[in-house]
Amino acid sequence: MYKKRSGMAATRLFCSCSPLISCLCSSSSSSSTSCSSYSPSPSLTDEFKGSSMVELMKKEGTTLGLTVSGGIDKDGKPRVSNLRQGGIAARSDQLNVGDYIKSVNGINLTKFRHDEIISLLKNVGERVVLEVEYELPPVSVQGSGVMFKNVEVTLHKEGNTFGFVIRGGAHEDRNKSRPVTITTIRPGGPADREGTIKPGDRLLSIDGIRLHGTSHAEAMSILKQCGQEATLLIEYDVSIMDSIASASGPLLVEVAKPLGSSLGVALSTSMYCNKQVIIIDKVKPASIADRCGALHAGDHILSVDGTSMEYCTLAEATQLLASACEHVKMEILPHHQTRLALKASDHVKVQRSNRPLPWESGTNNNSNFLPYQHYNTYHPDQSCSQAKQKSSPNNPLSLASSTVGLAGQVVHTETTEVTLVSDSIMGFGIQLQGGVFATETLTSPPLIAYIDHDSPAERCGVLQIGDRLLSINGIPTEDSTLEETNQLLRDSSITSKVTLEIEFDVAESVIPSSGTFHVKLPKKPGVELGITIS
Repeated sequence: MYKKRSGMAATRLFCSCSPLISCLCSSSSSSSTSCSSYSPSPSLTDEFKGSSMVELMKKEGTTLGLTVSGGIDKDGKPRVSNLRQGGIAARSDQLNVGDYIKSVNGINLTKFRHDEIISLLKNVGERVVLEVEYELPPVSVQGSGVMFKNVEVTLHKEGNTFGFVIRGGAHEDRNKSRPVTITTIRPGGPADREGTIKPGDRLLSIDGIRLHGTSHAEAMSILKQCGQEATLLIEYDVSIMDSIASASGPLLVEVAKPLGSSLGVALSTSMYCNKQVIIIDKVKPASIADRCGALHAGDHILSVDGTSMEYCTLAEATQLLASACEHVKMEILPHHQTRLALKASDHVKVQRSNRPLPWESGTNNNSNFLPYQHYNTYHPDQSCSQAKQKSSPNNPLSLASSTVGLAGQVVHTETTEVTLVSDSIMGFGIQLQGGVFATETLTSPPLIAYIDHDSPAERCGVLQIGDRLLSINGIPTEDSTLEETNQLLRDSSITSKVTLEIEFDVAESVIPSSGTFHVKLPKKPGVELGITIS
């Protein structure tokens, strides 16, 4: 049953996350959120200029399938103005519309008229070597408005390509060095049909071969020489929606998606306040929903395009999302508003029970108090992670060895080592935060800013948002940059294993020395409490 929803005011967010562009969502002065996408500059300066050699093979009597504009008589350098779909040039996945052609088979085109360029391309022979210039892809910076995530994608070659164009790579001029960046997805090609990769994504590795430090030509060679099936490690941008974290009450989220594409969320039902609700069960990595940063696992969906979910079945809700057109309007209640706040007083509740112990002859009203000792008795799940607690020399009762936490709670710090085994889809599932710029040297350890739902980091049950990352595989993170720290994590994802040294705060609590107590602990599905009973 469908029912139109009305009467509830909600903060409005707008996320234009079309797979045709790489966009960043940033908070505006109002309660809405808009996106900006990169636009090439009208003039190509040397600082942002890249070049490569493109080799094309054509049979006699056939054309390359590209349209060239410009020439000495047309007031412009020869330029690719169109690539015919299905043509030789388009299927080579080496050219973009807008590329400048400097030479054809070694013949410089600087002084050629437009008609001479067309004639040369028609009569050049079966082997055509183009020297092209293009604008280098922009550098994506992880900061307050965006964070990076990784995803593995397996593609099957079509011909000798995967259906995307790459640009960037290492350069002898450091100012021209860029990550190997995917700039174009060919419609109907392998990458387009698989659907995960979007323009602007960075290609980190191919079948485990790291591309960090490789030139454009070397990256192209690795792509050509790999097998018919290859696993690509992709880095992509996810918008950080600060307005969601600070919002109270429902949010109206408007997400732009191309016709026929999937939003990338799986729905399920749950009970909340004794009522069945529709929630987001999973968000597909690198999907439109994931990239926009506004939707997360656990969010309650209140309405879709004005239709209330109150009386909808799971099948009806799923169908509503699937049939939505270019803009999906969803009213949601973010998951952080529906769970227990992570405050010391709420995180663990201890209440004295009046029930006498079975071995006591009478009630003991001893009023002596002993300090509560923190023990990490996590029993490792071998498929997920292993944790090793380091003993703290500090006495929890001594204020000299303690500090005051954010909520005014007296805390002391402890450290632990956690070994995570990478997930083939989600990686380790943690995102870091530290400093203002990714290239800034950190004066304190980076923080865990986000933990992906159902990732190895969440399933291990040890890591929490706000924990400080002291080292990765024994390499200290302090005095390095955030980008260098993220690179250590990316390197570890290739070997599928990483050991993290974590520092965290433990609240100082005082409880009676004896008696029976009721203890309430919040628990996530699939995550252990961290105690062993013997």
